[in-house]
Amino acid sequence: MEQKNVKIKIGDREYPLVLSAADEVRMREAEKLINERLMEYRNMYPTADRTDVLAMTALFLANTLLSQEGRSSPEADTAIEAELHRIRQLISN
Repeated sequence: MEQKNVKIKIGDREYPLVLSAADEVRMREAEKLINERLMEYRNMYPTADRTDVLAMTALFLANTLLSQEGRSSPEADTAIEAELHRIRQLISN
């Protein structure tokens, strides 16, 4: 896979990264999400220190990630696999 140099801007800083095209798309989405959340916290707490705003953003995003991870279960995965198997059979017939 071809790699390319990309600059991702978080807040007021740019971070140079080397990414594949697929990773760049995901990183750009992450960049947008982080910056949107940063702006929300800056607007909610205009006197807050920059580090505090970054910490609150990281805490929010980590909490979101952990709550998403908790939604998956072996039972749900098994049900999804069974449904995919059923769909594959319908398609092949």
